[in-house]
Amino acid sequence: MAEAYPILANLEYEKAANLSLLILAVPFGVMNYYLTKLYEEILKGGDRFSIKDSRNFAQDIKRYFLKACLAVLGAGALSYMGLSILFFYLGWLPTAKSWFIYLFSGVSYVLLPAFFLGFLIGIFLYRPKTFLASMSIGVGMNLILGFLLTRLIGYEYAAFSYALSSAVLAGTSILLTLKMLERIDYAYYSAF
Repeated sequence: MAEAYPILANLEYEKAANLSLLILAVPFGVMNYYLTKLYEEILKGGDRFSIKDSRNFAQDIKRYFLKACLAVLGAGALSYMGLSILFFYLGWLPTAKSWFIYLFSGVSYVLLPAFFLGFLIGIFLYRPKTFLASMSIGVGMNLILGFLLTRLIGYEYAAFSYALSSAVLAGTSILLTLKMLERIDYAYYSAF
């Protein structure tokens, strides 16, 4: 007779972490809108600027990128707050530990679209290697910190580790994208 398999996941953690995934719907929609506009501006502007206009073009694209980052982060924050209120009234997160997990997983999902915004612009300009370092740092930090915190303190701190590594990932992605956009003329002509 076969023995019953043990539960391999903590259901309290999984429920809170999975509910926080709902946050991504709104910021990904906003990210899609701004990415489409950024792609159009890069293509339209890249075809028409001369050497003396390249600095203005780069400044315009950087400004629009920062506006897109703020819009994506703002949409994520509004989505996060709206879902938090909904889950509070529905009682879907009954314990303080569930709220702790939801809090930090949610922060991660507010920040993650900001990483993807820069990364997808890098792919559009044929510069995906630019983001390899930030992804390596973010994933490595999450693995090491997550392992240590879950072993030393408790499983709920995996969400805290994910939030910290997402903040590093999003921050480095934004900085690398801004640096790449300073030389948008070179990136544009080498890509197209």
